[in-house]
Amino acid sequence: MLRLLDALADAIAARDLAHVWAIVNGPGSTALPQRIREEALSLAALPPDSLRAPIALLAFRHQTCQLLLDEAHIEDPGQLELPLATAATTA
Repeated sequence: MLRLLDALADAIAARDLAHVWAIVNGPGSTALPQRIREEALSLAALPPDSLRAPIALLAFRHQTCQLLLDEAHIEDPGQLELPLATAATTA
């Protein structure tokens, strides 16, 4: 997924509309949210001297990185044991 997002960001930076279309319609692109696809196509169509950045794409890439990092740190401890000692009751 990150490779796809990086390739899309590079194609947008180059203002290569044909390459953006190829990425957006290519394999794996169904995982891209609609707003990312729309932003990519609209920004790639802009003139080369445009200073607009793909904010939604960059935010989605950051979010994806964070999810992958969080997933890498999760260990499956199996079943957790709880210390359930009976409490002494005083009457």
